[in-house]
Amino acid sequence: MDGELGDQLVKVSFLNDLIMSKFKIYGMTTQSFPAFGFKLNTDATVETVPIPSEFGFERRIGQPFSSSIYASWGPLRTQDHLEVLTAIETMMTG
Repeated sequence: MDGELGDQLVKVSFLNDLIMSKFKIYGMTTQSFPAFGFKLNTDATVETVPIPSEFGFERRIGQPFSSSIYASWGPLRTQDHLEVLTAIETMMTG
């Protein structure tokens, strides 16, 4: 597959409808199948030690989507992690 996934994330929302149409063919009555979260990572094959671990942000498992509760993890110091979370919140509400 050509192209950079990170550059295309804005275009991912159409996949919900495509996957839902497949579920309908399978006889499933799932109401929606939206993006659940995302992960960012480095190409470990070109990095030197230490290799940073992934950064992840996704809905908290076991919580209704309407609660808007998320979990995140990553290789950042606490203050830097909070800055990234603030940027994500700004992006999501802006």
